[in-house]
Amino acid sequence: MLCSAAFFGLLALLALAMLRRPLLPALAVAVLGLGFPLVWLRDQTVRRHRAIRRALPYHLDLLTLSVEAGLDFGQALGTVVERGQPGPLNEEIALTLNEMRLGKPREEALRALGERVQLAELTNFLSNLIQVDKLGTSLGRVLRIQSTQLRVARMHRAEKEANQAPVRLLLPLVLCFFPTLFMILFGPIVYRFMYGG
Repeated sequence: MLCSAAFFGLLALLALAMLRRPLLPALAVAVLGLGFPLVWLRDQTVRRHRAIRRALPYHLDLLTLSVEAGLDFGQALGTVVERGQPGPLNEEIALTLNEMRLGKPREEALRALGERVQLAELTNFLSNLIQVDKLGTSLGRVLRIQSTQLRVARMHRAEKEANQAPVRLLLPLVLCFFPTLFMILFGPIVYRFMYGG
């Protein structure tokens, strides 16, 4: 981010040196220099959250199967890291597992994971894991319930996006498809009326 800010700063100085009326272009470049890194960072955050949201059900199912197969939580996380889909969620789980192996308590490591990622679905899941750990209830059953809830929520989100698709397609249809269609359909008729034929 500092690199791009420095780049746009140098660009603003270059604009000041080259133009007769340097204030307006320099201000425009300065605004770009301040705004571009923020927009880029927000876009990267959205992409990362989307990738984590997509990978979460698979990783949760893998964790559930590992715990139900008899592995303890640390070993199950190791299995998830080894066999999980590569991506940001796998990297975050690996970091959490390394923290736990270095002696950080499980609750603190899971809370740190939630604070790093800041995704509602993952934070909810981690809160439930911490609660299960405190109460000493069956981890496998709770993981199975969480996995089912996450799959249902994902299906609802997909249905919601599918229902919004026609609304999103309306503007491109009106601006691009319909004018072309009308020119093809009514063009010969208009030509005939204008030039008689």
